[in-house]
Amino acid sequence: MDAPAPTPLRVVLIEDSAVLRDLLSAMLGGIEHLEIVGTAENGQELLNIAPGLAPDIIMLDNMDNDTMTQAVQMIQGKAETEASGNMS
Repeated sequence: MDAPAPTPLRVVLIEDSAVLRDLLSAMLGGIEHLEIVGTAENGQELLNIAPGLAPDIIMLDNMDNDTMTQAVQMIQGKAETEASGNMS
């Protein structure tokens, strides 16, 4: 009896260089058990796409602290909301 395949980790990449973003996406997308579910050019784009993607991992390029803080708080808030919704 075969064990079920593990659920892939969902990854979002944030990189301002389109060339590097595409390269990272291609490299990481070829790794078993990783799934690239989204890419963004900057923190603002991350704030727009991340809520619908439910990533397990977000790989961030350097970005200003305010945008990074907003992104982390938004993602943490969504995770906490989902966790409390699952308890009922």
